[in-house]
Amino acid sequence: MEKDKVVVGLTPCGRPKLTYAMEQRMRFIDFQLFHYGHITRRHLIDFFGVTSATATRDFALFIELYPGQIKLHTITKLYVPTKQYQRIFP
Repeated sequence: MEKDKVVVGLTPCGRPKLTYAMEQRMRFIDFQLFHYGHITRRHLIDFFGVTSATATRDFALFIELYPGQIKLHTITKLYVPTKQYQRIFP
């Protein structure tokens, strides 16, 4: 049994099939970007109770799965949508 496995295949529509907890965090990132225009690690930490390292891995996975959708503003430490951003989880 692979405990750290996150992507467990593809859905019928071709999206990566994630564990339930990971999908909820990906949806939250997408929601925050769409409605508020930014998100930080602190949002994930406070809302889901995850560690800082987990929040960092979540953003790395989001960037890997959905390239070109978000970028890190290094001065403010905010993840913001790019000009090419499109809502992933409608």
